[in-house]
Amino acid sequence: MSYFSRHVDGFDKLKAYGFCISGCICGWSRKLIWLRVGSTNSDPKVIGSYYLESIVGHGGCSAKLRSDCGTENVLLARLQASFHGSFSAYVFGTSPANQRIECWWSYYRKRACMFWISIFESLVDAGQLILASDVQISCLQYAFMPLIQKELDETYETWNTHRIRPSAGAVCPAGRPHELYNLPHQYGGVDFKKVVDRDIMSRAWEYTSLPPVCKIPDYGNYLNYVCESMNFDPVCLTWRDSVNLYLNLLAVVS
Repeated sequence: MSYFSRHVDGFDKLKAYGFCISGCICGWSRKLIWLRVGSTNSDPKVIGSYYLESIVGHGGCSAKLRSDCGTENVLLARLQASFHGSFSAYVFGTSPANQRIECWWSYYRKRACMFWISIFESLVDAGQLILASDVQISCLQYAFMPLIQKELDETYETWNTHRIRPSAGAVCPAGRPHELYNLPHQYGGVDFKKVVDRDIMSRAWEYTSLPPVCKIPDYGNYLNYVCESMNFDPVCLTWRDSVNLYLNLLAVVS
């Protein structure tokens, strides 16, 4: 495993409920590069958009990028190779070999994932959510997606600012991921980021797209209209707010 690479993977434990999470972590600093939820994580254009956003937000692309062999990562490989002028800048491998992000998913599963699953399963058990219904999944996505992304943003900040303890024989140093990533020379590391030319980035954006809000295309616009006409508040601050919004939407569209 290269400790100077970024590791990309999708998290599918919430996929049955319509929430597909994509993440990327720096192998050396253990800093999370992105943590995004959307209606899909299998569209190469969507994963490509997360990748380009990370280059803008973090000042460049990594020396190497690693992922499994899923087709959703094909565009990543092409973009990374074009930015470096070599396909050696991208590493395909099995999921178990992608240890950094796989280990982090284990942490997230224990920290937050089971909470969301318990909410959605309670809706299923109450007969208020049928997983085979695209309409109901789209309503669930509309009601919960912003709240889940907010929770992911908080997790992102908490992880990147917490202190990682030293471990015997570790190749990577102890410290806070955010500091390790931005000040590698102070911890015995080297900054291998590559700045990408603006014109090249501009052309690269043409091959990417953000995920739609809902499973059903353009259904989000319809639900915006429903909220406006029925005076539903689409801004949910708690999971209870999201449950109430979901049930209110369901009462109108079913």
